[in-house]
Amino acid sequence: MFTPSVKRNVIVAFAVVLFVIAIGLVFVGWSPIRILDARFHVISVTASRGTNQTIYFESQLAGRLKERLRKLGLGGQPTKKVTVTLRDNAYISLSVVYAGDFAPQELEAVDAELEDSAGNVTRLQQGFHAPNPKGKNYMGTWIQHLQSNKLSYRLRLKLPNDGRQLADIKLGKL
Repeated sequence: MFTPSVKRNVIVAFAVVLFVIAIGLVFVGWSPIRILDARFHVISVTASRGTNQTIYFESQLAGRLKERLRKLGLGGQPTKKVTVTLRDNAYISLSVVYAGDFAPQELEAVDAELEDSAGNVTRLQQGFHAPNPKGKNYMGTWIQHLQSNKLSYRLRLKLPNDGRQLADIKLGKL
């Protein structure tokens, strides 16, 4: 059914994926994501400025891999995704795919704030939340006016009602 070159490409692709997973497991201790409530799980974080950014409702690596395998004709279901486009470089888009053992109303309204290395905290107002209709993952995306500068940033996620902190994510320079 498949030619030998296609089979070889698939085997090489899976070998590369396994290698990347092994490297990832080695570096788990150095994760920039700190979970503050054990019932909350961050699956992926994406920050983009002035680009067409595709965000998957799962691990970004797994989403890209599934999409490429489908393009090679190796089947599989389409991956749920959203494309974020910002035409003004003064704005940044922050997208977090997450899941948790909380009421759906809470997961659909997770709050976020951005703290810079100077200690200034900005509550992120403009955003949207969307559940994945095929799973338990949610995506929160916030758009913030943020001039390019030399500061490093952290993203904090909280529950909307009681302000309980869920995760602290080191973003670095944006």
